Amino acid sequence: MKDKIQKIFDRYESAQPEKNNARTDYDDVYRYGMPTRYPDLREHTDSINNTKKRIEIYSSVFENACDGCVQRLQSMIAPVNRDWIDFEAGYMFGEDENNQAGRDEANRRLGVLSKILNVYKANSNFDVSMTEFLYDVIPGTAVMLVIEGTKTNPIVFIPIPFREITVIRAKSGDAEAFYRCMKYKAKEIKNIWTDAKYQPDPTNLEKNMELLECTEFNYETGMWDYYVIT
Repeated sequence: MKDKIQKIFDRYESAQPEKNNARTDYDDVYRYGMPTRYPDLREHTDSINNTKKRIEIYSSVFENACDGCVQRLQSMIAPVNRDWIDFEAGYMFGEDENNQAGRDEANRRLGVLSKILNVYKANSNFDVSMTEFLYDVIPGTAVMLVIEGTKTNPIVFIPIPFREITVIRAKSGDAEAFYRCMKYKAKEIKNIWTDAKYQPDPTNLEKNMELLECTEFNYETGMWDYYVIT
């Protein structure tokens, strides 16, 4: 496992120069088009109207355009407060009339599954996360981390801003790995990742821990592997 961890760190470091080449461009999109997702924007108080204004933004045209784009995308793809998840049997069942009974039974079961997933979605943070996710489409790449939650909220959706991630693409052009550096207090780690093998020092629970999060495609299993490394 030690070699695996070192390989993850090496791949992350080797991908940074390419990301840095585009950092200014996508930072500007966040800064001027969606300042609510860019908390570092400077403000000043207008002495005449006694209102706060952003020093670096002179027009709201781009910001309004981003808001409108996200609203349209969300209404088409994943309408808020709507049960839009639905499944039905596909072409693998064939068109033979002899398969109709099997198709009907499959659609009945898929209908039950759809209802369950719609309930899970409605009780989760999906709608809010989807809005943030679609904002991230505008500067380049949108990433949604989906992790296991609790019994009452079994699925947790975490939109990761493009400026926080590093993406590695395969020769085919598909993304095969995502990396994110972040900091959490030692006492928070087990609360966020309940299956973490990390044991914090009880005398230093307020210590800020730097973590590297890695989600990479495993070509041997055909599934995605997820690691969080101190």
